[in-house]
Amino acid sequence: MKALQADLAGYLGKVGFTLEKRAFVPHVTLARIKGTQAQQACRALRLPAIPEQVVLPVKDILLMQSRLLPQGVQYTVLHRIPLQS
Repeated sequence: MKALQADLAGYLGKVGFTLEKRAFVPHVTLARIKGTQAQQACRALRLPAIPEQVVLPVKDILLMQSRLLPQGVQYTVLHRIPLQS
C-alpha cells in the first residue's frame, strides 16, 4: 500500500496536485460515529476499544468521491483498478 501511494503521489505531484506533508497511513473506514456514541457502539458490538489487527484480501482499489449532502454522504466510484492475485 505504501509503495502504491508513493507511486500515485509521485504522479499526482507531477501533474500539479498539492501533496500532503504528513506520512501516509493505510486504513479502512468501517463507520463514522460522532461524539460519545463511539464507546456505546464498541460495547454494543462487543469490540475492544482498539480492535486487533485484521488481514483482509484486497481485490481492487477504488478512487472514490464523497459529497456531503443534507440527507447524508453520497459516494461515487470514479475509477476502479483491479489487482492481480
